[in-house]
Amino acid sequence: MSIRTAIAAVATGAAVLGLALPAQALPSVYLYTAPTLTACTQAGNNGTAGSVFSSFHCQNGVTGYSLSVIPTTNHFTDVYIATFLTLAESDTAGTNGVSGGAWTSYRNRSGVAGYDLLVSR
Repeated sequence: MSIRTAIAAVATGAAVLGLALPAQALPSVYLYTAPTLTACTQAGNNGTAGSVFSSFHCQNGVTGYSLSVIPTTNHFTDVYIATFLTLAESDTAGTNGVSGGAWTSYRNRSGVAGYDLLVSR
């Protein structure tokens, strides 16, 4: 029996018995490097609360804390992720999220403290 045939047999058997096979996990997406753990955690919490991420991880590095996320497949509009000092930093995080599949579009909102990253799918 080939591996392909065995997988098909297991899937068919699970369907007949009404069992669900485990869902494939979405890959982790690197968004940006935050200057502090607090800033990284806050961005991760914002995305989780807005149903953008199912989970996140802040990895300590040389220049700060790298935010990596597991995106959801939910629909959401203008969820605030973080405020960046420069438009270039906000654009980089926004572009990383689009290319990684965390969201389909983003916009930058100019504010008093910098540029807010708002994301949608």
